[in-house]
Amino acid sequence: MVRRVDLLTTGPVGYSFQEPCPERYCGPGRSMLGPPSAFKNIGSLADDRRIRNTSMVGHLMELQGKFRSTVRNTILLPFVDETIRTLNVMADLKGNSDLLTYRDPLDVFNFKDFAVCIVARNASGVVGKIIMNYDLGTALAIGNRVLAKMLGPMEAATVLNEDIRGALAEFSNTVIGLATRHLGEENIKISFGTPIYLLNREDGDFLLEGVKQILSVPIDIQDSGRFYFSYLMHNEA
Repeated sequence: MVRRVDLLTTGPVGYSFQEPCPERYCGPGRSMLGPPSAFKNIGSLADDRRIRNTSMVGHLMELQGKFRSTVRNTILLPFVDETIRTLNVMADLKGNSDLLTYRDPLDVFNFKDFAVCIVARNASGVVGKIIMNYDLGTALAIGNRVLAKMLGPMEAATVLNEDIRGALAEFSNTVIGLATRHLGEENIKISFGTPIYLLNREDGDFLLEGVKQILSVPIDIQDSGRFYFSYLMHNEA
């Protein structure tokens, strides 16, 4: 039995996933890597920030006017919006997105250097996967800033060590928790599985299984690079 966490009800609560990732989702040798001990009792960022669903309504309405795709409006926009907010709160980083959405050819989409995957399901089964896909430079920039904000000034890491991976996990968990909470309040009939953390390029092979179409939205971080939100759809939009 695969252990799952209902992000729609729990929100971002400082997850500590230390058990091996089930092979049917991750493949041999992959893991669901959780945050280090410094993050275990961080509590809910949503509670700390006193975020209310209404605080993002105006921004989402503005973003929705830029494109009409139901998939993008319904699924991707809450993730983009909460990512930009969380970058500011957790890392003092300014993010933005022009919301140009790319239809990535299946044969060129690839895992970068660190990625987070959550599987989306409805009553009929798996409908897609949402991927936060980071290159090394952007992953380090976010991870170092999250650690510095939480623990104070420290020497910046230059590799994806345990602390950086933990910081990225906490950042990603927070974004996912807030976005899926919003989707739950909007009564979207989609549930999301436990986040899976991919640490090697080889880990990305399973991502395209069952995928028919890919939509990607870039998020630019001031002076720190760019990463992508992608929705790997198991049906045509």
